[in-house]
Amino acid sequence: MAIVAGIDEAGYGPTLGPLVVTMVALEVPDGLAADGVWDALSGTVARKSGRRDARLVVDDSKKVFSQTTGLECLEESVLSFLGVSGSNVDGFRDLLQVLTASDGAELTEYPWFRDRDLALPVASEASHIESHVDSATRACAAAGVRVAAIRCVPIQVGEYNRQVARMRNKSLVLFRACQTLLQHLRSECGPRSCQVFVDKHGGRNRYGYLLLRAFHDCQVRKLEEGPQVSRYDIAWLGGHMTVSFLEKGDALYFPIALASMVSKYVRELCMKLFNEFWQERVAGLAPTAGYPQDAARFLAQISNVERRLAIDRTVMVRAK
Repeated sequence: MAIVAGIDEAGYGPTLGPLVVTMVALEVPDGLAADGVWDALSGTVARKSGRRDARLVVDDSKKVFSQTTGLECLEESVLSFLGVSGSNVDGFRDLLQVLTASDGAELTEYPWFRDRDLALPVASEASHIESHVDSATRACAAAGVRVAAIRCVPIQVGEYNRQVARMRNKSLVLFRACQTLLQHLRSECGPRSCQVFVDKHGGRNRYGYLLLRAFHDCQVRKLEEGPQVSRYDIAWLGGHMTVSFLEKGDALYFPIALASMVSKYVRELCMKLFNEFWQERVAGLAPTAGYPQDAARFLAQISNVERRLAIDRTVMVRAK
């Protein structure tokens, strides 16, 4: 059996809301390539949603979710594969605890999270999720695929701003989260080898120096660097991982696509709580997805209440 993993983010560009980075690791038969997982699970997983197609959809989150279509399709796939991994969650805080192994204490800094929760699912039905978990579990067993790990690093705005101030570059904030997930995967792999596919970080093509610093006790070897793919081998006593940074990787490999969906789902739940907090206090306020132009509208509309509540903008608005 081999380990194949994917890492992707959601929320790199917005002004409001968290940056979320997720890793999905699968244990697959030695003969199954990472780009063959869709075919192996095709009886229960599709790459595109269809009106008459009851299968789960796993693809680039931007193709699965939009503000118009809503959360249902995204939510069903994310919660179902969490269920396949053995984690059945029924609330937002439960979800974060499973994905981050954190008790959520860091959320008390944010009024929209403090003493608040969301019952899950929010858009689908629990019975639908249970049915999908059963069918996906059977499909994975038949294909010899095991969901080995789903881990997430949600960087809320206050922490994001502190990291940007310290590192002076938001791309390094993204890489640091990726580094955390790679190091977790290394501990999971142990003496085995694994392949990791990462959606490229903006226009960056060179990751060797960053990987050398992150894995200073390992041998890091550059295999190739270029605009389409940058690939490295990281070796330690008894094991190694090959890490490939890919242009549009979420369209190429199942683990990256599912990681992108988990990241997007976590971010959207965070934004739902954020929007509800302000809508309870500002009549007629339309929700925001957090992207720059609409964020300016939203911030202008909440400004009076924001001042009255004395909320520190550094926990709400990104510096970069």
